[in-house]
Amino acid sequence: MKQRGFTMVELLGVLSLLAILSLLIIPIVSNSVHDSNQDLYNVQIENIKEAARLWSADHVGELPDEGDTKEIYLSDLTNGGYIGEDLKNPHTKKNFSSDLQIQITCKNGNYQYTVKESK
Repeated sequence: MKQRGFTMVELLGVLSLLAILSLLIIPIVSNSVHDSNQDLYNVQIENIKEAARLWSADHVGELPDEGDTKEIYLSDLTNGGYIGEDLKNPHTKKNFSSDLQIQITCKNGNYQYTVKESK
């Protein structure tokens, strides 16, 4: 009577192949996750800048003069209803700090918005 099954060499061959495939696939998946988090972070920062633009439209008298800078904070935007309170930083998986600073600078008659995240 012959027994059917895999030999030790066949099993080692399959395990080796799986190990090689995982060595190739894991870095690709890891890079994809990192790139996705960075893309989401960039989108969140643009959302904050857009909320600051909306805030600026309602607070024209408070905007800086040519060459000056005004600082507002994420708490100003959330309290005013310009952006949601549950805005998460995809890198830390926590909400952005309410003291996240947004600088509004007037250059050549145009306003530039810069988000300054404390490290």
